[in-house]
Amino acid sequence: SSAALVLGDSASTNLVLACGGNLLLTNGASLQVFSGPTNAEANANAWGVMVAVSNRFTVGPGSWVYPASQRVNGGSPLFRVGDLVIHAGGGFNANYKGFGDRHGPGAGASPYAAGGGGYGGKGGNGDYPGANGGDPCGRTNGPTDPGSSGGSYGDAARIFNAGHGGGAVRIDATNEILIKGTIAADGGSGY
Repeated sequence: SSAALVLGDSASTNLVLACGGNLLLTNGASLQVFSGPTNAEANANAWGVMVAVSNRFTVGPGSWVYPASQRVNGGSPLFRVGDLVIHAGGGFNANYKGFGDRHGPGAGASPYAAGGGGYGGKGGNGDYPGANGGDPCGRTNGPTDPGSSGGSYGDAARIFNAGHGGGAVRIDATNEILIKGTIAADGGSGY
């Protein structure tokens, strides 16, 4: 089995993993980074947890970094590195790790058939009147915030939760970035 390092939780604030040299993630290992809230929403310099690597951060084949934003506040991890190398078959996966159910500045409306979450553009409308998609928010040409969730929906018999927004993959590199692998931050479906 592969090794996993877990850093932070939904309450962690200003936590830093500092590496004074190179950091190599290989042999199917994973780094899970959970951010707590920040007190500076919509601020590109705010972060809940930071991974700081002075030289090169390498993500090898079959190895993954899982950054997770705080579900209510949107505080997100920041990766501050000298260089970043992501090999084919490895990468960053922030799928469904953005704002949680009915949270975020672009959250979808929540009547009977909910609307989708918005970010750079308006979220899609749901099936019924009033199930509007979330409003556009954030920066389309340099996103720094996680995606908003959709709206939840239901009736007297059952309620379904909204899909979570896509997480924020925030990388601040002093030198070079080489990506042959994957960086993903898709939103999820409702459940």
